[in-house]
Amino acid sequence: MKRTAALLTAALLAATAGTAHAQVAPRRAAAGGTPSSAFALSASGLLTVEPLAALDGSKGYRQTSVASVALPDAKAPVIAAGVLNTEVDATSARASVADLKAQLGLLKLSDLTSLTAEVVSATCVDGTGAVTLAAAKAGPTALDLHPGPNTRVQVPGVVSVVLNKQTRAADGSLTVVAISVELAGLQKIDIASATCAAAEAPVPTSSSSATPTPTSSSTPAPSAPGKAPRPTPVEGHLPVTG
Repeated sequence: MKRTAALLTAALLAATAGTAHAQVAPRRAAAGGTPSSAFALSASGLLTVEPLAALDGSKGYRQTSVASVALPDAKAPVIAAGVLNTEVDATSARASVADLKAQLGLLKLSDLTSLTAEVVSATCVDGTGAVTLAAAKAGPTALDLHPGPNTRVQVPGVVSVVLNKQTRAADGSLTVVAISVELAGLQKIDIASATCAAAEAPVPTSSSSATPTPTSSSTPAPSAPGKAPRPTPVEGHLPVTG
């Protein structure tokens, strides 16, 4: 009996050894090999400005600032701003511009004469973007503090103003531009741009499940026969013959 129980135990352990189940483990990593990046201000067209305070996150966390700008020159600036900030890491990017004053009327391309804001910022984290516009105006029109993605502002003339402009690339990465302005197809200005990769989907990892501990059972041995009970005498009278 003991040998049979031992064989059953060994068979059960062999059957359950190495049993695994899938668990979901969250991961944060840049998908598709696209590094995060950011810049505070750029312009192309009649006025050309290479991206200012530009960074990418291919080497991990980085941060930079520019004290102030007045472009193309301080005497008659089309675009002026206070501090320009950017910061990036592997999965996120942020850009901000303080005290923005864009005198677009100097370009003589549209009826939009000015674009101002106390703070313009764009944030992109794991493929999700957000924008903040503090005390911002396009001409006389006040702009929302937190505009939704790809919000268009109606401005007279041949001008396009898009707030929280979001563009998704084929690899899932997202570019967020807080304010994007195009004038008559001849001038483009992007203020506060942040690009980040999409978050990776959770991936399964294997871990061994707990192995149940088998228990052996044995048939109890039959008890030894006991002594017969002592007979109890019964009084009686038997007839006598003879």
